[in-house]
Amino acid sequence: MKIREYKPSDQEQVWALHVKTISENDGFTKNLSFHTDMKDIQNVYETFFVLEKNDKIIGMIAMKRVDAKTAEIKRLQVNSDYQGEGYGKALLEAALAHLKLSGYAKAILDYSAPNGSVGNLYLAHGFEITEQKTCTFGPDNEEFFMTYMQKSL
Repeated sequence: MKIREYKPSDQEQVWALHVKTISENDGFTKNLSFHTDMKDIQNVYETFFVLEKNDKIIGMIAMKRVDAKTAEIKRLQVNSDYQGEGYGKALLEAALAHLKLSGYAKAILDYSAPNGSVGNLYLAHGFEITEQKTCTFGPDNEEFFMTYMQKSL
């Protein structure tokens, strides 16, 4: 296993992983045009890590600046064929270490109900729930129950 920074040649594998991951969660693939960030990774995210196993990208996590002291964690995804093996934990820990070294004091994130199991990973790493609510997103005005979290670094 190797965690490294994203490079443009990863785009095809990252997109395929993203589509596979969201396809396995009801509602997320209704309109792929909503996922524009995944087609413009270098301009949207400050840092984007991929996790490789046997030269195949099986996981990812993104980070972007909110303000001078706060970064947002996005797109923590692991191929379902490899879930339960600690890869999500490894990606999250790599992201948190990177943010701390980069001088951030706080990390924030959110996740939706179909990804509920990831909430336990975040809680185990010291994230606290700041808000839970139903939100409307995307061009089709889809509703998702969202959980917002934060952690001091």
